[in-house]
Amino acid sequence: MTKIPSILCKELLVLTPSELGALLSTCSKLRLHNIGRSIHAEILKRDGWHSDPYLQNHVMNFYAKCKRMVCAHQVFDEMPKRNTVTWTALISGYDQCGRGDRALDLFSLMISQDPDSIPNEFTYASAVSACTKQECLARGMQVHAHALQRGLLDHPLVSNVLISLYMACCCIAEAELVFQEIPEPDQVSWNSLISGLSQNGFFQSAIKNFQRMRELNVKITSFALSAAISSCFEDEINMKRIHGLSIKLGLDLDCFTGSSLIRMYSEFKNMGDAFKVFQMLNFKDVGCWNSLIEAYSESGDGEKGLRVFGAFMESGMKADEITMTAIIGICTSLVMLHFGKQVHSLTAKTGLDGKIRFKNSMIDMYAKCGSLEDGIQIFRQMRERTVVSWTAMMGGLAQHGKANEVLELFEEMKREGVKPNKVTYTCVLSACGHRGLVDVGRIVFDSMEIEPEADHFICMVHLLAGGERFVEAEEFICSSPVEYRESMWQSFLVACRNLGEWERGLEVAGKIMRGGVLTEPLTLVLLSNVFAASGRWEEVEKLREEMKEKGMKKEPGCSWIEVENKVQVFGMKKQMGRCISSC
Repeated sequence: MTKIPSILCKELLVLTPSELGALLSTCSKLRLHNIGRSIHAEILKRDGWHSDPYLQNHVMNFYAKCKRMVCAHQVFDEMPKRNTVTWTALISGYDQCGRGDRALDLFSLMISQDPDSIPNEFTYASAVSACTKQECLARGMQVHAHALQRGLLDHPLVSNVLISLYMACCCIAEAELVFQEIPEPDQVSWNSLISGLSQNGFFQSAIKNFQRMRELNVKITSFALSAAISSCFEDEINMKRIHGLSIKLGLDLDCFTGSSLIRMYSEFKNMGDAFKVFQMLNFKDVGCWNSLIEAYSESGDGEKGLRVFGAFMESGMKADEITMTAIIGICTSLVMLHFGKQVHSLTAKTGLDGKIRFKNSMIDMYAKCGSLEDGIQIFRQMRERTVVSWTAMMGGLAQHGKANEVLELFEEMKREGVKPNKVTYTCVLSACGHRGLVDVGRIVFDSMEIEPEADHFICMVHLLAGGERFVEAEEFICSSPVEYRESMWQSFLVACRNLGEWERGLEVAGKIMRGGVLTEPLTLVLLSNVFAASGRWEEVEKLREEMKEKGMKKEPGCSWIEVENKVQVFGMKKQMGRCISSC
């Protein structure tokens, strides 16, 4: 990096175009924007050099690599003659800057308006990459067909990005077909296939291909290991085997592998080993810290997650959007409004408060911590909203019993062209249930644009039974998918308990007992409550014995209160001994 300034101090007049091009290439790699601009200025001074395609391509590539796309496009527009390198550099620049729409528009212009500039493997790779980031399957398939006509699918670079495209768009068969057509798959090919299978939930297939990769003596990378580790759901023994392999290969101390191990050990509720993996890493990047914080949060131990966050801040590393979103999630689950506001202030200083994902978390946090107006203010100030933004706001309003506002927001969202997802419908149905808007809720359920899932059926039972329309509720349950019925009967029994309908509850309890095997502790607890209220103690004793035999128990509830910036957590009969500082 010190050589370039010393060269620039010499007479640039003696440098040839190839030497200036080499300097620009170095500036591109090192992102030396000011020095590169100086070289560009020198080129403009030379007679005829400003129109030299070789130098102009280097100048444009330099601006694109430095993410100065306005300057790069201006150079492109001023070029009297363009070639394949010219088009490819600009398309790649827009793709890498997250402007996939512009990259694809340029690719179309290249094909239609400049037949002399024939796309090469790098052009196609950038175009397909742009489609992948936008999950634009139709245009990606068009680029695929064009590359096939040009005979470039044999090139691993093109095939690898096509695998990533089809995996991102959940087209597993197409991705596997592309892989099979590669004459000699390289490391990236295998990594793309295995990680794509894992991300789409095809865990067994991902593990099998990982084994094939080993059998063929393809060098295992941390990316392939990470994907294989992430595919070991419900198979802790296999995950530990792959962990052992990572140690044998010397990849266990890699950040990428380490992050996956932390996440998977936490999935198996083994936070002890997850923390050991974290401690042993040679270098801990922000991704490793995020994995540990999220692991503690998702395992219900948010207070330890906050301690890890404190250590992270003391380490001097810079938090990113994922870090702050995870911490806000912990504040939400522990109802720590004061600490949540401190985190909000910190993100405002670091510029992370403008990220959509973080704003969505802030809406949820403020609403669930009782500061609904702050959540509404963030929502209304957002320039861009995703379906998660709308859903978070509706969920907050529903929790505060503002059903009419939820319905108004739901209609406003649809008018803006945002399609509801399954959580959105759950929020709307839940809001209707809290306010007893049975007919409105029924209309919403019947007009759902997606296939109803368990939560939607449960909300409908709560809505009907809670509105004392028990006959309709029973008919609804009996006409619903069998796999959801136990949870739906739970909701029905809760309504019977809340409304004092013990006789009806007793009648339904008999049906449930005759219906078959019960799998959830809550169902047995609710049945026990119904029989106890009716004085049928023999049935109560039988249910308790059944729970003991099956090793089933209901998770005890707990409460917490924040006093002087500390959260005290309490459970049945005793204080649970957890004190969380929010300073």
